[in-house]
Amino acid sequence: DINFSRYHSMLDLTSKSRAYYKDIVLQWGRLAREQGNQISHSIYAWNLAEKVMPYTRLKIDGDDFPIYKEAGITTKGMNLAQDWYLTGPHTYLGAKMAWNTKHDWKTVLREYCGKAFGKKAGPFLEKYYFELARRQSESSNEAGSFYAIPLMYDRKFIIEQRRNFDAALAAAGNEMDKKRIAYARYPLETLGHYLSMYNAYTQFDFKAALMHYEKSMQRIEDIASQNIHFTNESGIGYFRGFRRFLDAAVKYSDKDYQIEYKIPDRLKTAFDIYNLGQNNRFWGSKIDDSQYLITSTYQSTWDAQGLMGFQKGSVWYRIRFKLDAFPKKKGGYGLFMGGVDNRLAVWCNDQFIARSQAGLRTPTVFDLSEAVNPGKENILVIQVMRPSLWELFTGGIMMPGFVFSGPRVEQPKDTEPSFRMLPGGVVEPIR
Repeated sequence: DINFSRYHSMLDLTSKSRAYYKDIVLQWGRLAREQGNQISHSIYAWNLAEKVMPYTRLKIDGDDFPIYKEAGITTKGMNLAQDWYLTGPHTYLGAKMAWNTKHDWKTVLREYCGKAFGKKAGPFLEKYYFELARRQSESSNEAGSFYAIPLMYDRKFIIEQRRNFDAALAAAGNEMDKKRIAYARYPLETLGHYLSMYNAYTQFDFKAALMHYEKSMQRIEDIASQNIHFTNESGIGYFRGFRRFLDAAVKYSDKDYQIEYKIPDRLKTAFDIYNLGQNNRFWGSKIDDSQYLITSTYQSTWDAQGLMGFQKGSVWYRIRFKLDAFPKKKGGYGLFMGGVDNRLAVWCNDQFIARSQAGLRTPTVFDLSEAVNPGKENILVIQVMRPSLWELFTGGIMMPGFVFSGPRVEQPKDTEPSFRMLPGGVVEPIR
């Protein structure tokens, strides 16, 4: 079920993909009964990419286990031992639900918090976990990775939950309770650092974003060192992916290089489900794009904008901009793209620049020196191709980009052939 929403249960009416997943579960159960087979499934104990962020499966498991039982599907295994500070409550619930699906998750949460944090402190942690479950359930954001986090959580949430943790610590009856409360607080503090980093890089303050990234990593590594069960290798490894983007963003916006034009978050957009726009001149500068759809890029997700149906093919962005007559730095002009989902090609003023294999947070730079017209209007056309499924309901430009001046850069090399999408989703190379 990791291919469907990681925030919702099969009963959440706010989810699109989990309703589909419920149909799959029930149909497999019906088929298994007809054929006399036994079906089992394994559960991820965390939201795969956000293993360093606040997350809970309490309502998910509480709602879903009875449906698995109805379908005759048994639980083969759960990842129970890792990162207790994040997964403890829903691990406890999952172990109990595996034996008896009649448990009420709210009652089990109260029991867990009383045993783990003490009777007096437990109610404050109960409020925290219940709020996580509520926000996940009531939100319609299903996008994978880190990209839906800023749409679900804000500073107000962090301030409110810090009060709960402070009150829990004050009410704790002994040092072990206090220690476990401090452990459970780790994801909330990491979230605070992440939101600071996000707010900085979406404002093109890449030095500040890098500083917040380093604070985040230090905090995450500190957590990992506390306990043998807190190693969190996948969470640490995934979070490190921001480093490539931030290092490159700082490099091409400071010292030898300077930003000449910041690409806005909201851009004129065209969809190309068969990936034939390059042949159909989607890149043409004279095309009338005055009525084009305008979508958000690095400050939202496709899911949040109702674009989750566009999972393959290409999306095209058109950007008109004017440069000063003289560059801020000598050398040439370049384009920095912080990350896309997941390959990209660039045209500038009807001139093809290059095509590159990129990634969600993998930066790419292009040389625009021969194509741009300083002092005049330019048009930049960016094609983002998605040949396969990556994160759920993400797409297009994922991280900020900008035009810069400074020493000329080499064009990226494309190692994969162009392709088109045939009806049914078959990918065919364009020769």
